[in-house]
Amino acid sequence: VALLQHDEAPKRSTPDLTNQPGVVAIRARKTRSCSMRMRHAYRGIYALQSAACAYTLNAVAGQASTEPIKKKIDTPKSAGELLANLATRQRHIFLSGSIDDELAKAVVAMLIYLDHESSEPISLHINSTGGKVYAAMAIYDTMAMLHSPVHTTCLGHCESMAAVILAAGEPGSRYALPNARIMIHQPVRGTSRAKSNARELAIQSAEIEKTRLRIAQLLANSTGRTQKELEELINEDHYCTAAEARELGIIDQIATSGHFSRTAASSKSDSSAANQNVKKGPQLIEPE
Repeated sequence: VALLQHDEAPKRSTPDLTNQPGVVAIRARKTRSCSMRMRHAYRGIYALQSAACAYTLNAVAGQASTEPIKKKIDTPKSAGELLANLATRQRHIFLSGSIDDELAKAVVAMLIYLDHESSEPISLHINSTGGKVYAAMAIYDTMAMLHSPVHTTCLGHCESMAAVILAAGEPGSRYALPNARIMIHQPVRGTSRAKSNARELAIQSAEIEKTRLRIAQLLANSTGRTQKELEELINEDHYCTAAEARELGIIDQIATSGHFSRTAASSKSDSSAANQNVKKGPQLIEPE
């Protein structure tokens, strides 16, 4: 500012030397030096303004830090993001496709994570043809060890071990959509080897029989029926509609309009209306 004022101050009266030799060069040097002073002066002013703006912004930020900040809600951009959003915000888990070790690991991890977050109900939506018996057993046992009740819903179809997981939900909160199909049967052994001797076939046969009795025991515990009744039912593929599954005891209710928008509070109140002859939740039963 001082430099600007100095440049704008009135000059002393000097004789007119316009026509004298060398005056043009002197004026050029003077003009360049004056423009340099002007440039430095403006740089100083800009620096002061920047410092003042920074101070003001810091002061405003300090005052506004106590005010609540609105979180921006991001719209899911893919199916994976949508499923993660539903799992973390609304406690919905989807079990879809053939049950193998990888799918069981993902479902078990989500169940444990949501159980650590809160003890509110977890909604498990199932649309599966079944799969590996012991991969499904991992999900079944994890459900039995959680503090949070697990509400199950059949979407489309639940067959084989998927039906066992469906029946293992919180009593009173096991649902099926109106056109869903449920199927239970005894386990089958895949052809893991091209050739097997008589001894190996006998071992595999004994293992399948033990697994069959175990599945009948778990279904009997979930449905409230006797194990003998379930053993007879699973000897062959036993298909059920939603109404027939409710009568059998695999589910409690047929889902109606607004089922997926139910709040945790309403679901919790519904779970208190469970059948009195069925134990609460899946039980860790020791094999006989």
